Amino acid sequence: MKTPFQQFQQRVQQHQQQRMRDMQGYAWTQEMKRQRDKQMALQNMERINQRFSHIEQTANRLRKQAQTGQISQHDLEAKMLDLMIQDSHGTRWKVGAKSGQWYRYDGKNWAPAQRPFMGAERPTIGTGGSQIFANQRSQALVCQGSKKKAFFKFIIGIFLCFALFLFIAKICGFFIAGAVGFIGIIVTIKKTRSAARGY
Repeated sequence: MKTPFQQFQQRVQQHQQQRMRDMQGYAWTQEMKRQRDKQMALQNMERINQRFSHIEQTANRLRKQAQTGQISQHDLEAKMLDLMIQDSHGTRWKVGAKSGQWYRYDGKNWAPAQRPFMGAERPTIGTGGSQIFANQRSQALVCQGSKKKAFFKFIIGIFLCFALFLFIAKICGFFIAGAVGFIGIIVTIKKTRSAARGY
């Protein structure tokens, strides 16, 4: 049959194992959410990049039509205004009717700029998952250290409670000493549990 302290140790160990399982499940859920968000951001940037390419092709076709006289310069400029686009950051872009160059609106003026490429904006798939699980391993080591710390705290607490019980029993009697000793044991168990959990 297990002693009360062995039963307490078993409960602490079960609590730590459950806590580790909860942390791993939460970390996995968060990592999956991050991967999903990155994938959605990547797909959105790919769509924007395709729109940039489509606008570029349409602008080149319209400029050629204007050069060959199929459409007037006024019609060209009007159609080019319809080809404005916003990138993933909300910045507006357009193609110059005469130059064929991309222009970016900086909030006040249209300034020549290089067209944003998807590769420059592609979100990098980092090592977030491995970093999370590395943190979990280090936390597991901390839990093991906390378990040893809890054991020593429990032994010292029981010893102090016993010494206090003997001291008070000599002065005030066994009834008061028993009450104080009982309170001391409760406090010791609470502090031991806190130490075993690592906080």
